[in-house]
Amino acid sequence: MTAPKPKPQSFTDVIALWPLIRLFAEDVGVSATRAYQWQARRKIPSSQWDAVIEAARHYHGVALSRADFYGFETAARRLKQDAA
Repeated sequence: MTAPKPKPQSFTDVIALWPLIRLFAEDVGVSATRAYQWQARRKIPSSQWDAVIEAARHYHGVALSRADFYGFETAARRLKQDAA
């Protein structure tokens, strides 16, 4: 039996659930180019949150919610403001 995966704390952590960005893209239903853009921006567009949440649950057994994603977005925004 495998150990449960820790709950992601950021969009980067969510994407990292998949061993390859190409697999993430396939499971979420977007192009690999699009997935690489999300990875580089460290952000997943809100229009894709439901697909990513479902893929994380289905393929990795990780329960996420839109509230988690709002939290990731808020934390990223704070870090960006603090860096400015």
